[in-house]
Amino acid sequence: MKLSRYGYLLAAVLLIGLGLRLLFFLQYSATPFYRHPLLDCAYYHQMAQNVARGDLVQERAFFLGPLYSYLLGIFYAVLGAHPWVAPILQLVLGLATCLLIYRLAARLFSPTAGIVAALLYAVCKPVLFYEQTLLMETTLACVCLLLLTLVVEKGEDEDPRWWLAIGALLGIAALFRGNVLLFLPVLALWLYAKRAPATRRAPARRALGPRLALLAAGTFLAILPATLHNYLAERDLVWISSNDGINLFIGNNERASGAFEPPPGVEMGSDMPGIKFAERALGRSPIKSSQASAFWRSRALEFMAASPLRALGLAARKAYYFWGAVELDQVFIVGKMATLMPVLHWPLFTFRLLGPLSLLGLAAAFRRKEPRSRVLIWFIVAYIVSLLPFFMTSRYRLPVVPLLCVFAALALVHGYDFIRRRNWRKVALYGLSVLALLFLLENSWALPKRQLEETFHNSLGVIYLSERNFDLALREFQTAAREGGASEIYGNLAWVYFLKKDFPNAIHSYEQAYQLNPNNAETCFRLGLAHLMLRHLPEARTYMEKSISLDPRGDPLCYYNLAVVYAEQKEPALAERAMRAYLARVPNDRAALEMLEQYRRMSAP
Repeated sequence: MKLSRYGYLLAAVLLIGLGLRLLFFLQYSATPFYRHPLLDCAYYHQMAQNVARGDLVQERAFFLGPLYSYLLGIFYAVLGAHPWVAPILQLVLGLATCLLIYRLAARLFSPTAGIVAALLYAVCKPVLFYEQTLLMETTLACVCLLLLTLVVEKGEDEDPRWWLAIGALLGIAALFRGNVLLFLPVLALWLYAKRAPATRRAPARRALGPRLALLAAGTFLAILPATLHNYLAERDLVWISSNDGINLFIGNNERASGAFEPPPGVEMGSDMPGIKFAERALGRSPIKSSQASAFWRSRALEFMAASPLRALGLAARKAYYFWGAVELDQVFIVGKMATLMPVLHWPLFTFRLLGPLSLLGLAAAFRRKEPRSRVLIWFIVAYIVSLLPFFMTSRYRLPVVPLLCVFAALALVHGYDFIRRRNWRKVALYGLSVLALLFLLENSWALPKRQLEETFHNSLGVIYLSERNFDLALREFQTAAREGGASEIYGNLAWVYFLKKDFPNAIHSYEQAYQLNPNNAETCFRLGLAHLMLRHLPEARTYMEKSISLDPRGDPLCYYNLAVVYAEQKEPALAERAMRAYLARVPNDRAALEMLEQYRRMSAP
């Protein structure tokens, strides 16, 4: 009867979770972001399309963890590259995570704690939102929870071969996000600490060495395909992905706030790895992904060596951001998304309550001194520590949210227990602890000043521009520029003016973008092109020449149009040289070949 009751309750939790997920999907699918992935989402989507076409080796080493894209690519190959594929896949994984949460919490604490933990995850607003997006956090959460469930259930099994599977799951998790590998030495220490004394009846429990060897072997074998891919792509040693260098710099530089702030001079929309910036700074081109990562890493380490106290302060700030009540947005501005998705206004479960409750539950579990629950605690600690060298954003918390829900449920069950037993002293202590944590974790005062309005409207403008809805794009870019205006936003605004053939306004906006970032080759080229449209030949020549000096491997049309400018200025030899450079990149352009012949005749003595 008891099992049946909990079975019914779990079914009800899953139905609630399913209903909310379908509602979030319906509302998200009505937004422009559903049709057009941006930034990290666009990276995953493009790579998944490559995989679906059979292009298993990419042009470069992986920048982001590859497994999400390859998993998505398999589904694209079967179902087509539809925008509903990822949300439906993640909906199923989200419900599976609820089941795993119940199983883990029921095994460690009680079936009641399992039901409460599963319910908290089923109605957690950040989880519900990010399950709709082309981001891998909720998928990673399911994999991490499966890993820890296996550790709890099979970690003490007499057969050490289970540790090969545990290692493989850890390696699989690392293929989503490499920082998870910090759990490997933690698992090794946990194994060492809980080893049983040798006895005649249980000699296998002394076999620490085989367990550690199998754990390491499973992890290595899981990440080996990514390493081999990166070598085939660039003949370069990149174990999993090459984003550690620039992420380390984002988290540790003179202007760092602990949150995500794009490096000055880097257009993250077109140069996410910062390779073009690194090539200009190093004075050589092309460079490999590992070299670009090493460039950014060295700059970050120089800052940390020169300002160790500032670096430690940033790490402490990131830890505070992790537990803080207010979400730190990056790819999506969730608060602004509420203007498009009314369900985001609903009073669902958020980190504002999850943080305090899970900390109380963690403290209660730690006092129990039970090895199986402690391994969950150490995973959370290792995961947070692995983020501190980089930067913090709200979606980075999602992989451990299932575990936090388990401990939050433990805190709630304990609190209810105190009420049921009329232990008012402990009820008051619990209540005061929750209130104190709510106050301490209210981190809005510590958050950096961020241009969320600017980012949100710029993203909408990019989507409308891709749909060639120039009027809506112009409106969004103008709004973004009024809210602050980064170089990228003025460049986007200028390009809309250019496409509408409003060249004076295009020049004005490009000049603003140029003032903010004079080392952007694309801005220089398009500014020169706008001047060319108005027959401002000296200005067109200046900006196009600078564009080529900044990025000789940039848009080949820059060489083509610069050849036109040279010809107009009666310099056929220079026109011929520029057109040859264009044809080296685009060899089958017949019009360009005819123009080259014309310039050759003009420059002949």
